[in-house]
Amino acid sequence: MTNREALEILGLGTKANSHEIEARYGRLIKGYAKRIDEPGKAELERINAAYRHLKGDDKPFVPPKASDRRVVFGKSVYQWRNIIHYGWRPFIAIALALALVISIIVTVLTNKQPDLQLAAIGAIVDVGSSSLTQDQKIESLGDYAAKIETIEKPVFEVLTIGGDIDPEMEMAAITKRMIYMSGSQPTDLMLLDQSHVDLFHEEGFFEPFDDYWERLVAKHGEERVLRLFTPVRLAPREPEEENATTGGAGTPGAEVPIYILDATESGIFEAFGIYGREVFLMKPSFGGEKDLGFDLLDRIVADQDELFERIRVREEAARIAEEQAAAENRAAGESTAEP
Repeated sequence: MTNREALEILGLGTKANSHEIEARYGRLIKGYAKRIDEPGKAELERINAAYRHLKGDDKPFVPPKASDRRVVFGKSVYQWRNIIHYGWRPFIAIALALALVISIIVTVLTNKQPDLQLAAIGAIVDVGSSSLTQDQKIESLGDYAAKIETIEKPVFEVLTIGGDIDPEMEMAAITKRMIYMSGSQPTDLMLLDQSHVDLFHEEGFFEPFDDYWERLVAKHGEERVLRLFTPVRLAPREPEEENATTGGAGTPGAEVPIYILDATESGIFEAFGIYGREVFLMKPSFGGEKDLGFDLLDRIVADQDELFERIRVREEAARIAEEQAAAENRAAGESTAEP
């Protein structure tokens, strides 16, 4: 009896697997087990014979050869053959699992942590991450930062909170915001809306921008820097009474530091597809080990003409597309209005 003949007796196709064979055999047995007539008994025997053939139970026992009794590494050749025959599948499964564990360990050990961490939190959207056609692609802020020689692995994250967004996504963004506020996520620069400026400033998470501002002005000139950023001076958060020290926030005559750079009016971050009714730049007090935020701002100030040109070209393309769409709608309306 061949495998094909056995499968035909069971009423199965040639590609039937072991589960289908077992299920089919069980159903056939139930139908013929109680039959006492000769045709029924004969058919039951055919079914059992076909099942035994497919299971390999009809093969005669072949005693091991004398050479199979030879011992190799503590086991006979016959035993090693059985181990290989029955154990190759679990061996492959164990090997794959071990390879996966090793790859995870290697990834953890060799994965390079970001040296520049950027975040946008609040009513701020990143259209560069949305679905755009190829000719509409916008260079992200992270990709732009990666071109700076001193920055090797920048990471930019947008947490949109507020506005017409999916409630679940907003809840996830709020949860991630708590991680930022806890200081467990070192961050070099943040883009915030007004409500989050108030929230972070109230918690005392701002680092003064005076050093950055002085360096930018000294390198590029105040007029050029003011085209992009307006410095905002805020009184430092009042310290708790028990922690208050001389020379603190309430020191008379102390100069109010620059805590925020306002980029709303210039809209320079629109060059990277970042839009918001207010876009304020702040430097968290829980920054990363490398202070690379200045390098990014320095590059943006230096490239501002090119960046403004990107915005102008994209806005012009959007205007033309809007006019074309309006013209097509008018033409469609006029054609339907004709008798």
